[in-house]
Amino acid sequence: MSLPGTNEKGYLHITDRGRGFAITALKEHAAELQPSLQEHGLPRPRQPDVEPGKDALVFGEDPDRRKVEELLERYEQAKAS
Repeated sequence: MSLPGTNEKGYLHITDRGRGFAITALKEHAAELQPSLQEHGLPRPRQPDVEPGKDALVFGEDPDRRKVEELLERYEQAKAS
């Protein structure tokens, strides 16, 4: 069994989606990221199985995209435990 790389979350990014945007992530990462977003006043509907093994956190046009980008960057930099 190998340990995860230091940048295993580096694939995460925000993509435009209609009038809003979304973050597509492995199910595990989506589950970890969703509570952090909620803590910062950004509750997100989670759309399951958008790709094999991945869920999407979907944002409408109202949230502060810059705030979401900052939270995502902090999450990506956090070391896996």
